[in-house]
Amino acid sequence: QEAMGDRDFAGAIEIYDDVLRDEPSNAEALAYRGWLTHLDGDSAGGRDFVEEAVAADPDHPDARVFATALALETGAPLEAAAHLRALDRIPGPPFIQQL
Repeated sequence: QEAMGDRDFAGAIEIYDDVLRDEPSNAEALAYRGWLTHLDGDSAGGRDFVEEAVAADPDHPDARVFATALALETGAPLEAAAHLRALDRIPGPPFIQQL
């Protein structure tokens, strides 16, 4: 989080790469690795990681949000809509459900 806050995308990517070496299907690490790759200027590479995150855990909300944003950015509104529909079906955290 510190590396991300400092906009040290390369440093944050290295941290997620370390996680992925031990847990290659970690959806959170894949999603954030992808988003950071996108922010660092490689949207196509970022999208690959994000789609891998969605495949690893279709109910990971951050992966779905990132996939939606990247689909819209690359001119794929139908794909973005599919990610939004999937996101809408994911139950919110318990504290949100209690509101």
